Amino acid sequence: MHTDVSANLDWLKKYADEFSSNHENDLIIVAGDISDSLEVLRTTLAILKGTFGAGVAFVPGNHDLWCGTLDRGVGALCACACAC
Repeated sequence: MHTDVSANLDWLKKYADEFSSNHENDLIIVAGDISDSLEVLRTTLAILKGTFGAGVAFVPGNHDLWCGTLDRGVGALCACACAC
């Protein structure tokens, strides 16, 4: 998704505003690489949770593992888990 690119995050917000009622019974699987910013990761997951009523399954990618304030890897994975 790379929503740390503002155009991608803007597109997601627009999509969520226009189509959230179409996905109230849907689950989305996000296969990583949302952002290397914990704030953007949290924002993106919140948008997805609000759009897909059945939930969000998130598997962190290599970019997401750079968003922790602790040491890279395990610390970042914990930060990603807390964002969910």
